[in-house]
Amino acid sequence: MVCDYLDAVPPGSYLAITHPVNSRDGSRLSEFATAVEDKLKESFPALTFRAPVELAEIVAGFELIEPGLVDLTGWWPPAEQKLSPTGAALLLYVALARKP
Repeated sequence: MVCDYLDAVPPGSYLAITHPVNSRDGSRLSEFATAVEDKLKESFPALTFRAPVELAEIVAGFELIEPGLVDLTGWWPPAEQKLSPTGAALLLYVALARKP
């Protein structure tokens, strides 16, 4: 488990995470995420899309570096943004965090 790994790293270590998400809330984005997940399962059977709240639990106890745990479009300042805020970039969450 990820938690076992994170428990073993020393204080001051950094965690960089990218993870596919699916809120499973019935929204159009959730339906799109489910379709993508189902298609990817053919080639990557162990791949798991998690809800954003589940990812927040993984990094709990770590100090999130700005901009925090956000979808891929949130990683760049608006003036430098080159990704569509309505596309597949919304299905990938990213974060950089430091273990205190």
